[in-house]
Amino acid sequence: MDHGRHLVGGQHGGRARRVERARGVCADCPVTVECLTDAELTADGWAVRAGTTPAQRAHLVRAARVPGARRRDVVINGAERNDHAWPRPR
Repeated sequence: MDHGRHLVGGQHGGRARRVERARGVCADCPVTVECLTDAELTADGWAVRAGTTPAQRAHLVRAARVPGARRRDVVINGAERNDHAWPRPR
């Protein structure tokens, strides 16, 4: 199984099931902070990365936005990520 990127788009329903399955892979991953940072730096709008969907990452970026800061300057560290984390499967 590729643990790098977990696509969630698609047709014919089942999206929620795919998202939860991908988030389950992320739950035990040792590089979630690096993955989240990479997702933001590359503006990945398709995959579950670090246990977050593209919409959730966009929310995190908006919440952390500093007036005048560039997107690449917004780095979410592990503590900040945990403060804003969505419930993840255990």
